[in-house]
Amino acid sequence: MFPDRERGFTLIEVLVALVLVSLLLGIVMNAALLAKERSNRAARKTEALTLAKDLVINRAAEAVALGRAEGEQNKLGWQVHETPVASDPRGLFVLTRIEAIVRNERGQILASLSTRKLKGVTPS
Repeated sequence: MFPDRERGFTLIEVLVALVLVSLLLGIVMNAALLAKERSNRAARKTEALTLAKDLVINRAAEAVALGRAEGEQNKLGWQVHETPVASDPRGLFVLTRIEAIVRNERGQILASLSTRKLKGVTPS
């Protein structure tokens, strides 16, 4: 009867297929955006942890420097505290606690590390 009607798709079928494809594309794009945000956050946290580790290692290698130091590197604010924990009776050694805190631009703590280090005191 109408052989041409059976050969192609109707306009409704094409529109439904386009709507389904656009919905699936929207879901995939949203998932990709979330994955990128998580990846950036993880990279920033890794950078902060590396910075905190370097700060603690460098402070531990130095002579006794009790007190606090702070600064900024790659938009990450950092603080290093060195406080005495104990000292020997002769005053030759002091056990210090070294703590490094790294914050992002909004002030949120991304990394915090601490260690204890036995340091020799230089006679004055």
